Amino acid sequence: MEQITYGASSGIFKTEKSTILKCPFPGSEADLRCEQQAYELLGRHSRIARYYGRFNHVGCELEYYQNGCIDKIAEALVYVHSKGIIHGDLRTPNILVTDSFDIVLADFASCCIDGLKVSTVTNTARYRPPS
Repeated sequence: MEQITYGASSGIFKTEKSTILKCPFPGSEADLRCEQQAYELLGRHSRIARYYGRFNHVGCELEYYQNGCIDKIAEALVYVHSKGIIHGDLRTPNILVTDSFDIVLADFASCCIDGLKVSTVTNTARYRPPS
């Protein structure tokens, strides 16, 4: 496995079968459990990163999107909000592009589900509104 990037709560590794594994940093396991719960509640949707399930009880296995990330995401947010979930960390690295150049939303580690903040991760400082 090759580490391709990292986020606030996890390292992200590319597997040989075109998936990624998100492995939590020590102390961030609750954040990844929150993300797993969000993916499980959302199910399959064309604008949400494909979730394959839990990895070693704490990690997430997701589809790998080799074309990076970009803009057309409003449709994904309407769907996420309809399920009672607030993403909590919407920024360009969490918006991915599929092989067919479709857009999907990923990284639900900072989400709120039904108004409850389960995660301890706060959104990325560079993307927060000025205080």
